[in-house]
Amino acid sequence: MQIPAGAVFSAPDKKFQWNRKNRNMANRILALFSCMIACSVSAAELYVDCNASPAGDGSKNAPYTTIQQAADQVNPGDTVIIMPGVYFESVHLKRFGQPGKPVTFRADKIERRRVILTGADPSIRNKKVQWTLADAENQIYSVPYSAADPSRVLYDEVDLYPYRSLDALKKLEATPGVPGPRHGFVQADGKLFVRLRQDGKYGSVNPNHHVMAVAPSSKDKLDKSGTRAFNFGLLGGRNRDLHVILDGITFETPGVAAVYVDGNHVVIRNALFLGCWMGGVRGKIIGKTGEKTSADITLEFCEFHSFPVYRDVQELLSDVKSGKRSVDPQKKRLYWWVHKSRLNGAVTPYEYGIASGIGKSWTIRNSYIHDAFEAVANSDGDHMIFEDNLCERLIDNGFELENHGRHCHIRRNYFIDIFQPISMQPLCGHPWPGPNYVYQNVFYRTPEDRLLKGSTFKIGIQKRMWGNKKYPYLQGDSWKHQSIPGLLIFNNTIIEPDGVVFADLEKDQKIDNISFCNNLVVAPSLGWASRKKKEDGNGFYHFSYSGNRMAIFRQPAEILPSSAANQLYPPEQVLPEWEKNRLVPEEFELAAPVKNAPLQFRYVGAFQSPNDSFANNVGVQETRK
Repeated sequence: MQIPAGAVFSAPDKKFQWNRKNRNMANRILALFSCMIACSVSAAELYVDCNASPAGDGSKNAPYTTIQQAADQVNPGDTVIIMPGVYFESVHLKRFGQPGKPVTFRADKIERRRVILTGADPSIRNKKVQWTLADAENQIYSVPYSAADPSRVLYDEVDLYPYRSLDALKKLEATPGVPGPRHGFVQADGKLFVRLRQDGKYGSVNPNHHVMAVAPSSKDKLDKSGTRAFNFGLLGGRNRDLHVILDGITFETPGVAAVYVDGNHVVIRNALFLGCWMGGVRGKIIGKTGEKTSADITLEFCEFHSFPVYRDVQELLSDVKSGKRSVDPQKKRLYWWVHKSRLNGAVTPYEYGIASGIGKSWTIRNSYIHDAFEAVANSDGDHMIFEDNLCERLIDNGFELENHGRHCHIRRNYFIDIFQPISMQPLCGHPWPGPNYVYQNVFYRTPEDRLLKGSTFKIGIQKRMWGNKKYPYLQGDSWKHQSIPGLLIFNNTIIEPDGVVFADLEKDQKIDNISFCNNLVVAPSLGWASRKKKEDGNGFYHFSYSGNRMAIFRQPAEILPSSAANQLYPPEQVLPEWEKNRLVPEEFELAAPVKNAPLQFRYVGAFQSPNDSFANNVGVQETRK
């Protein structure tokens, strides 16, 4: 109902003109009243079953056959129940929930691979197209394929390395003079070529014996109409609150990322992410400014992997060390990092983790992130929480505190067999990251990881920025001495058997406001030390140390930071069975107060009692039968 402009209302002994302000107020009241009536209607359940007969109405007895049909009909408070099956869709959601009335899309039962939303080529995945032997000597198969390079190709969820040419695939050569993984793919001459492992490690060499999931091209844009860059797009727009829950879905081989979030207030739960190039969940990034605008996003009980990239790297290291394969001596440094970037070899690089485009107030918890390049890359998060996760077998970093992340809390996680679990390496100028907090985490390596020697922390501000025209404000400054808002590392348990605790990115650099407190440490070396560095106070010598209990068993005390000298003990007095990765000390030592810490702990180390534990429930919480 609209109130007509200029209406005159009569009242006893008084007439008055209905002005625009009063008219607008009345319209708002009517709109609110209409909304209250709409909200009083009970929330609906819509059903989707890809195996049902067409022309369903979304009811339980006549479900929709596509998730998109339900996405086009949902209202605040509605729940879409998805029955088992493989859904070849890229869902575009533009209808959302309200506070207390989210729109929910969930599997009928929480099980990994029960409901699969895939970007894979349907004819190839459903085996309607047969692979033919194109090269008997190298066991390379092909199918007709005229589309652009796929971002990923999986065979029974095993990730194939994206080689840059057919010749490189035949030679298994990532770049000239550098060996690559023993399985891979390439798109060339209107065909898709694959080479599966010939030793049978992951099954038959014949792709016709596997489920082959071929992703769309990585070149498709996230914001493009009709894009296949994502499996599920939440397309609300900047600053819009979406109130959406996705629960129990397996996401497979999108062009870019499984879930794209343009908006705020979203929960992704019990998701399995397979073959996701830029991560499981990607937030909105604004053009050239790089501003991240998606806020209040939660990922919980999820699993992300790019299996077997970590094992591929281990094999490369072992083969070169044993002499089975050779490396150009000029390319020896980090030759095993073939998944990192196009420069290193990969056509679509792997330097991503479970999430990217992270904005304000993201939470990632109780998730299992493994056999990937990283867990969280370039977080840039503001007030981010990363807690109770299990991260293992990662080629590079567990969590990157870069470029401008602040008030990030990394707590109660396990970081196992990771090259450099925590990295603080800003690459994009001011503001430097911080304050950030790393506490009550466990870091260790298993005997199987000893080929990949690294460090627990990588810390430094790259001096190359001082010569970059993008950052003219740095030119009058010195890269050799910088101050960050703060990095507080406290109450962690660290077992670093063959590497160092700290890797200094720039060996002659001092960084203020880095504190290392109340940690239990067993390692051969605290950092890459030299007497000259100690005299200059650079690198890890410049950090503040207090209350730690450290066993540094190769570096003499006289060449370690003076502030840490009274915190050194024999290994048996720190963690007597550290070589077996026994993480609980025999005796708990009282911790020292930590200035500016968000939480104070009674004892040194991550565990506060013999029965203390965390990150117990990680990954998809499957419904018990």
